Amino acid sequence: MAALNLSPPAEFSPLLRKAPGGAHAFEVAVKGARCANCIAKIERGVGALAGVEQARLNLSTGKLTVLGRNIAPQRILRRIHDLGYEAQPFEAEEVLSADDGEGRLLLRCLAVSGFATVFVVGLTDAVWYGGGDLALAVRAQFFWLAAVVAIPAALYAGQPFFRSAIRSLRNRATNMDVPISLALLLSLALSVYQTAKGGLLIYFDAAVMLAFLLLIGRYLDYRLRDRARAAARHLLALQTLLVRRLGANGEMQTVSAKDVAVHDLLSLATGDRVPVSGCIEACATELNMSLLTF
Repeated sequence: MAALNLSPPAEFSPLLRKAPGGAHAFEVAVKGARCANCIAKIERGVGALAGVEQARLNLSTGKLTVLGRNIAPQRILRRIHDLGYEAQPFEAEEVLSADDGEGRLLLRCLAVSGFATVFVVGLTDAVWYGGGDLALAVRAQFFWLAAVVAIPAALYAGQPFFRSAIRSLRNRATNMDVPISLALLLSLALSVYQTAKGGLLIYFDAAVMLAFLLLIGRYLDYRLRDRARAAARHLLALQTLLVRRLGANGEMQTVSAKDVAVHDLLSLATGDRVPVSGCIEACATELNMSLLTF
């Protein structure tokens, strides 16, 4: 993985937002967190940084919310990267609409491992339950045929685990995918060794079955998170994109909601959606309009 390219601290300042009590909040999109242990490791790691008062990670949306005073966003991103996870400032539109192909990859890996499990288990069961009736040469051929199917299938189906494990080890950290990857690789290597020497301790079926069962859980987890993102996308679609802002010269300007800055004065008509949090400065009932200070 390439080194994380962090921008100068000044470029992160617009991403900080005010929080109750005079603190600031910084939202980060975290990728690669899979379990409660990942949540605890990230929250503890970020929470130990100077100025950070609270760090909370939502596993469904992958959003880490950091609260504190004088927090340094670039240090937060660096710490998450050092823990073995991908991190970038959270932009709702980009994160929720991103299609990184994760679901398609998991589904392909699941299909490959499922086919390999049925094929390899059938071959090895034929040897174990009917081994007394098979010659040694025939038994070895069954095992080598199982190896031809199991090795490429397990290596392909294990991609989600291998990628996560490599990313974690490169940052001198571990996660749950490291022992899974070791189990797949060691079971395949030991099975090849046993087959070559004519032994019976063959684990080709266990390797592909392990990948298949774990991928079922990983895909169901992805579907759950995808449903949460779909709900968030629906809420995002309800937000207004344009807003009327009162300029310094008294003229009304139509600008993007992203361009609204602190202390801007916005004009809201009856029924308009409020794009930001703010305080009502004036309310013109005869015109059904309000002025909101952000």
